[in-house]
Amino acid sequence: TTIQNTGSEPGHLVLDVEVYSSAGAQVAQLIRDGQTFTPGQTRSFTVDWTSPGAGTYRVSIGLIRLNWTGLYQWTDTATTIIVP
Repeated sequence: TTIQNTGSEPGHLVLDVEVYSSAGAQVAQLIRDGQTFTPGQTRSFTVDWTSPGAGTYRVSIGLIRLNWTGLYQWTDTATTIIVP
């Protein structure tokens, strides 16, 4: 996933990427604590996971304040992955 700081201030956050099955079960999660973004900076993160089987999977992405003290942004369906 690619994240960009579109603001004018540095951003300090926890990145939370979650993958869910079509039944709503969480099948993968990546947490990157202590991430810093300068204004205008774009960074990419890779999530490696093994699909438990064929199906459609939803990827959710959360940008959370340091120490889990609040939410910057949550995108419930950032993308979907179809595994044949």
